[in-house]
Amino acid sequence: MPSNNGLADSIKTIATSTVELAQKYPDIVKPEIDLNNITVVAEPTNPSAPNGETRVDINFNARDLSDFPGYESGIGNLNLTLRDPKGAKFGYQTGNSTMNHPDIDTGDTEPVLDSIWRNYRFDLVLPQGSAAGVWGISDIVIIDKVGNTKSYNFEEYVRFDIIQSDIELEEPLEIEITDKVINAGNVDAIKAKMSCKPCAGLNYVATIYSRFGGGAIVRSEGSLSADEEIVENLNTTGILDGEVNLTVQLTDSEDRLVATKTTAYTKDVVYPKAYYTRSNLQNDGSSSIDELLIDVVVESEDVGGTYSASAQNYNSNASRISGVKQINSTDPLTFTGDISSEEFNISNLDLSSLEDGYIEIKLEITDPNGNLGEEPYVTYYLIENNSISYAGTSLSTDDIEANEFVIFPNPTSSFIHISFDFSTAKVFDLTGRELIKSSSQTIDLSKLTKNIYLLRTYDDSNRIIGSFKLIKK
Repeated sequence: MPSNNGLADSIKTIATSTVELAQKYPDIVKPEIDLNNITVVAEPTNPSAPNGETRVDINFNARDLSDFPGYESGIGNLNLTLRDPKGAKFGYQTGNSTMNHPDIDTGDTEPVLDSIWRNYRFDLVLPQGSAAGVWGISDIVIIDKVGNTKSYNFEEYVRFDIIQSDIELEEPLEIEITDKVINAGNVDAIKAKMSCKPCAGLNYVATIYSRFGGGAIVRSEGSLSADEEIVENLNTTGILDGEVNLTVQLTDSEDRLVATKTTAYTKDVVYPKAYYTRSNLQNDGSSSIDELLIDVVVESEDVGGTYSASAQNYNSNASRISGVKQINSTDPLTFTGDISSEEFNISNLDLSSLEDGYIEIKLEITDPNGNLGEEPYVTYYLIENNSISYAGTSLSTDDIEANEFVIFPNPTSSFIHISFDFSTAKVFDLTGRELIKSSSQTIDLSKLTKNIYLLRTYDDSNRIIGSFKLIKK
């Protein structure tokens, strides 16, 4: 039988090896644009009869950077996105016929080897039929010669409907969002007011959009029937939160520009939520009812808004009957004020009209844009003989029904007071060792170390009538 060229008798092993490429001065830093020096000039190619075709010249400074100064690769390519007044986007790039770029040679791959700011010019032509109005530069993407990419998203404005109407306004165009802000309560039904004289018979385009680009654009257009008109039900849900612009353009019957105006507003549909209170009682245990001090902490975005704190009794008798917590039917006490900082105090709370027992204090925050917090922050306190103590952020029915069995202050650094009748009281440590035995309603704990203890009260028959956790601080 043939030997098949001896392949069955010999095996050749092919080994592969790896090659690591190392660069002495790698460029891995993105290039950048000088955002304070961008100019845009737009002119119709046929000024006597504009048809949308427009020459746009864009000029800015840029540079490349590197971790190794003097070994930068240099600017290699650029992509540009324009957005028309209707929200449509159009892309232009170096290296093809969409725009000219006299200062960038996309075929030059030689490194530049410095980080000097250089000026770059670009020009392009918007085609016939392009939408009239305010165009924006939506995005600029700049790429260096080794592929490091930096993206910018922003707005600059380009006008090319420059044919002015011969109509002269006696009173200038004024525009506003009637609610002054866009918040969660009006986001889907904004009203925009326009006024001038004479306005009746003019055409308008009202646009609301993010000042910094991105998100939706809300647009309304029509004819004005009077010198003042309100456009209603503008749904701004898709516009990004933050600073927004309302822009109105007025044109005559031949679409010639009469007036244009832009005004800025704030959109904020986020409800306040990260706020809470802390009273002096959480450290001191209890105080006189007229010395209650509540510290409030809010987010920075809510500074400039307002607060409302309400205080009201729980009806412990109704709770025993129904098995659930109930609030007295009397009107709550209300304390309001302005928020001037992230941390502030609510003091001088006159709670003297409330009955002894558990009370609820409820805090609500409204931010500067009118958004009311979704959930109030609730804390509970116990009033007993003109003294008030902190009870926590929740109460059970058992807590309320145990109102007649109260010890305070707790935590304490010295004395504990027992508010109900008993024969004997004993204090134990957590191992069950008896430390204190007393028949007084005020017990001195000052000699105990900081820890958690158990207090039990007994009747004349030595039956336990109350058991409590004590915190010695």
